[in-house]
Amino acid sequence: MKTIYFENAHSQPITVSDDGYELIKQLIETSKACSSCGFHYDAANPEVARNLCLVCFLGDKRNIPLEYVGSYTNKTTYNEYLYYTFMAPDGHMWESSPTSYHNEARESARTTLAYWDFILPGSVVIDGVERFLSPEWSIYGDVREPVVVAVNTRHDSGKSFVFLLYKDDQPRELNKRKGEIRKLFAEARKRLEATKDAKGYYHPSDGWEFSHEVYDSNLYEFIVQIERERLAAGRTAGRTAYLNWELSQGL
Repeated sequence: MKTIYFENAHSQPITVSDDGYELIKQLIETSKACSSCGFHYDAANPEVARNLCLVCFLGDKRNIPLEYVGSYTNKTTYNEYLYYTFMAPDGHMWESSPTSYHNEARESARTTLAYWDFILPGSVVIDGVERFLSPEWSIYGDVREPVVVAVNTRHDSGKSFVFLLYKDDQPRELNKRKGEIRKLFAEARKRLEATKDAKGYYHPSDGWEFSHEVYDSNLYEFIVQIERERLAAGRTAGRTAYLNWELSQGL
């Protein structure tokens, strides 16, 4: 037997048989309608958030100017969760779910990185022990480019791990104990210092300035810039070598 409520959780409880409960579930599923427009859901206009169809969801000013991308199912040990994905103008992915209590889309860095085919590390070694990384990421850089900096924070320790992520190469941890990484941070700091004005304000990008102490996170955008330049130089060198080979072959 099952106990159900109508209208709200404080209404009079009603006990029904298991068979009756399944019939009620089927009736509700086939009768569900959008709370905004009143239309039933279908394959072209699904329920993408709790009691909201795709059309009404995208018409909500909180979700403009997102573009619908598609859906995916996240399977856990005990349940399956359906998510709908949307893309913002900057290439970042946002998500909604009809089982969520939130009726607006929420940004997902992990989904963003997966959509743009960045190779994510699954674990790190802490004090000689392998630890799995959390699903929580922060992104620095343009995800439409071949490299970004991504920060992963483990909730159990509060410790953050920083990586250069690539679409066609393995992740590279930004561990300043390594000499080449220290040089990378030093070059990034040099570029940031070049933006400092007479009043002591840094101007790392258009429309943004700050005067507080410089943190590593203030350098990530410059590290991305340096790495992009390195990759571009490598591709140019590769093309030049290929052209020289063609000339040597009389092609």
